[in-house]
Amino acid sequence: MSSFFLSFKTKSGALGKKRKNLSQVKKKRDSKAIKNKKIPLATTIPTDEDEDIPSDSDTENKDYQSLGIDEDFSDREETAPEKRLRLAKDYLQQLKAEERGSSTEEDEDDDVDNDAIGRRLQEKALEKSGRIHKAVADQCTAPPLESIRFFKGHRLSVTSLALTPDGRYAFTGSKDSCIIKWNVEKGVKEVMITRGKEGAPGHTGHVLALAVSTDGMYLASGGTDNLIHMWNPLTCIHLHTFRGHKNSVTGLVFQHGVNQLFSSSLDRTVKVWNISEMTYVETLFGHQDGIIAIDCLSQEHPITAGVDKTIRVWKIIEESHLVYHGHKSSIDTVKMINDKNFVSGSQDGVALWNSSKKKPQVLKSSSHDSADFG
Repeated sequence: MSSFFLSFKTKSGALGKKRKNLSQVKKKRDSKAIKNKKIPLATTIPTDEDEDIPSDSDTENKDYQSLGIDEDFSDREETAPEKRLRLAKDYLQQLKAEERGSSTEEDEDDDVDNDAIGRRLQEKALEKSGRIHKAVADQCTAPPLESIRFFKGHRLSVTSLALTPDGRYAFTGSKDSCIIKWNVEKGVKEVMITRGKEGAPGHTGHVLALAVSTDGMYLASGGTDNLIHMWNPLTCIHLHTFRGHKNSVTGLVFQHGVNQLFSSSLDRTVKVWNISEMTYVETLFGHQDGIIAIDCLSQEHPITAGVDKTIRVWKIIEESHLVYHGHKSSIDTVKMINDKNFVSGSQDGVALWNSSKKKPQVLKSSSHDSADFG
């Protein structure tokens, strides 16, 4: 039995072509009709009276005017430069009011000393950058003996001390492996963190270093057990233990405004710790002998000093450090005055430094002569 099939492809293709041709013919015919017929470009809506129809923009402008708002300003948001300019003008007006004696009345600008305002602005900028210098040494006087308080509580020598940012509480570390929290205003002992043992965190050797973060949320302690303990200063609850140093932890300091901790050790290294995540960051090498002192301000440039008679400023981001020579004995302490100046203390005297000079600007020998304490 034979079979056959029909190819609908050809018929459908032909049908498609016919439809296409018909559509083209229709388009041409319509276009000719449009050309021969005049069609008005726009039509008007007939109304009873010849009156204007208010637009939405006109209504909005009237609303802004009724509120006393400039229509040009309402159409856009305040840019960043305009905001800075406005805040600067407000701050200047505040300074002028203070110079006029905290008067809120609208006085003339001629009554204000512009030079005084300029000096205040300069002092504010220097204070913010940590470079302001104030001559206060001649105004310092020894406190009266009746205002001096003595705190007793440790069984052995006190080796370290740290104050909270508000100055209300003090923490002391001792060779008895204990840490005591003191109420400075009342002069009483509030909490004692005793020697560590099984089930109770704490130091098992001498406590040599203490530091409180600038936000007052963390207390760090280090000692001869090579450990760094983190505590809550408010409750004295143990938070974490950092391990990594191979010798006694001699110094601790928080970077100002940042939860980053720097530690120094007799193992000749400086370690960096992230306190927010309670993790180790990195180790800095360079000292040829044990490190005894460490300090840091707002920049990520800690400063260290030690037995090798050198002072080193660490530039962590640049992965380099600067070395300063000048002392002939082991350096026991170093403190930063600002980002450019620092002071160091050694058995051969006290030195004042500028970070741009390799040698001390001033070296006062025998600044603590034993004869002065007879």
